[in-house]
Amino acid sequence: MIKLFIDSFKITNDCIILATPLILFLTLLGLYVSYAGYAADNPFKLFISLVTLLIMFCGFSSAWLYMVKKTLTMHKKIFIFDKDRLKALVSLIASLPKGIGRLLLPITGVIGLYIILFLIIFSGIAFLITTFTQLADYSYIMWIICVSIILFLTILWVPEIVYNEKNALKSIFNAIMKLFFHIKDCFVLYLYVTILLCINAFLYIKTSMHPILTFFVLILFYYILVYTVVLLFTYYERTFIKE
Repeated sequence: MIKLFIDSFKITNDCIILATPLILFLTLLGLYVSYAGYAADNPFKLFISLVTLLIMFCGFSSAWLYMVKKTLTMHKKIFIFDKDRLKALVSLIASLPKGIGRLLLPITGVIGLYIILFLIIFSGIAFLITTFTQLADYSYIMWIICVSIILFLTILWVPEIVYNEKNALKSIFNAIMKLFFHIKDCFVLYLYVTILLCINAFLYIKTSMHPILTFFVLILFYYILVYTVVLLFTYYERTFIKE
């Protein structure tokens, strides 16, 4: 696993172009959220804003994840001439709309199912707290445990969809089956990624009052996001894709 972590780090550095569309989208998403928060002054506008936000997020996620897959494939090739590298770069950019066509529906299904699962968890915890008031002090712990379990069980869900392009329900079943056959590796992956994100969150909290430091922590966050996806995709390729 250590070799996988190091190799994924090297691949991320070689494929750092993946950070550009990610940063652009998250910036546009933040601007839209700010605008919607100001303009959505009634329930109908709020509903439309949320639907639009969901479509934007699913559309970009589909395009970007497909681009990650294509980038990892091209990273294995050796380009002798600069014109070949340029063609490869153009091909990567052109893969963005193709990713929307191929993955929009299954990725939308993933987001929708996550929302449903989290709403069920929230409702269940709220019911327990209402029924057993002594559990109120442990609501955050219960929430964290439940969400952590779901995220762990679905750690291979997105790679399964991106590489097999099946619907969300078939993919989650296959992903969970693969996880149980490789549960030790998957747990190490999950723990490793969680630690990275927690460290980044801790740094953000500590530097929130210092704009310059916050900027660098935000850049680190983008890098960790790219690294995490590259890590999961690389693991999936090496473990489940037959060359």
